[in-house]
Formats: sequence, C-alpha cells, structure tokens
Amino acid sequence: MSTDTKQQIETALWAFSGAGLRATSIGLLNSLGYQSKKTLNLDNTPEANHALTMFSKGPLSQKRRGVFYLF
Repeated sequence: MSTDTKQQIETALWAFSGAGLRATSIGLLNSLGYQSKKTLNLDNTPEANHALTMFSKGPLSQKRRGVFYLF
C-alpha cells in the first residue's frame, strides 16, 4: 500500500470526528478504492427496524435513528 493511499485513508478516518456519518462513510470507502453512487436510506420505521434486528440487538439498538447501506 502506498504512502499516498495510507494518507487518504487516515484523512478519511479523521473526517469522522467533524462531519456527517453518511458523507464520511462514503469518503472512507472511496479512499479504499470502492466507488458507487448507489445508497439506500432506511429511516427509523417499524419496517426498517424489523429488517435490521439481525444486525443489532444490544442496548444501543434503541438509540439508532437510521442505517445507511453502501453498495
């Protein structure tokens, strides 16, 4: 892995401390070489929460406001 790539990844990780989760997640994936304009927003609806129960059953699952899938 080149020094430039490592720097891009580090910059993308630092972005999580001051920007929105969705945008910074996409930026991190881009720095890893994955680029896609396809996203799916799942709001905090009963249908979305039912679909997400397989991913999180801990105490923080009650505080979740939504999930972004990047594909």
